[in-house]
This record gives sequence, structure tokens and C-alpha cells, in this order.
Amino acid sequence: MKVVEAFCAPTWYKVKCIITLSPVAANASAAPKDFLRAALVATMEEVKIWTEKSVAMKNDSFVRADNDGLDYCKEDLQMGLEDLQSALAMLHDDELHAVYGEVYKFQDWLVGNLVYQTDSCFEFIQNPDLKARLQDGLRNAIQLTANSLALLTSSPASFPP
Repeated sequence: MKVVEAFCAPTWYKVKCIITLSPVAANASAAPKDFLRAALVATMEEVKIWTEKSVAMKNDSFVRADNDGLDYCKEDLQMGLEDLQSALAMLHDDELHAVYGEVYKFQDWLVGNLVYQTDSCFEFIQNPDLKARLQDGLRNAIQLTANSLALLTSSPASFPP
């Protein structure tokens, strides 16, 4: 548990980070890259859930007037997923220090993902109840993205061995 707490030290949502990374710590041979990968995969899974939910909400008669906005949210979330997949693909490098040599790309991708999940997605939703529902639902994805960003921009020297 101390290893997970050390990894989660630079994150904004520490409890969420600990919950996300604890299963990785059960593997005694887990490397720092495994923790980073787990953070990104958890973020991707949450964004996928809300991409699917934005599609499902279109079938709800309550939100028919906001179908165009929901389409826009779906597109933004899909772009965010592509960004996360690109960041995850970089973690396949065998040398973690090489990954950190590309950290600016992670920052661009994940900051872009945060923007896709917040401002852009909601600006076209007119119904305040729907907007609140989406914002509440995406909160977890946004927090996981923020944690991934904090982990990926931390110095690899600060990670536990």
C-alpha cells in the first residue's frame, strides 16, 4: 500500500488514485510503467462509459432537443479516447525514461482530453438538467484524467522502486 500511496502523492484525487492503482500493487513484479498504464486504462474505461451513455441519452425523450449537443459530446469524448490511446501506446516503450522524454506529448493529449470532457462537451447542451447529469457523470472521468496527468508529469525519479 505504501508503494501506491507514493505513486499517488502528486495526484489531485489521491483516494481515487489509490483505488485505481491498488490492484497493480498486488503484483510483486509491477514496474512504474504498470502503474501509469493502469491509470490510463482506468481513465479510458470511464470515458468509454460516458461516450456510450451520451449515445443512450439520445433515446430519452427528456433530451430530444439536445440531440445535437449529445452528438457533439460523443465526438469530443471519442477524440479524448484517441488521445488517451495515443498516450497509452507510448507506454509500450521498454525504457521508462524514454517515455518521460516525450512527456510534453502526454501533457498535450491529457490536457486536451480534460478540455474535451468539460467545456467543449457541455457548451452545446441547452437543458440545464441534462447538462448537470452529464457533468456529474463525467466527474469521475475528469478526476481520473487529472490524476493520469499528474502521474505522467511527475519526475520518474520520484516513483518508488
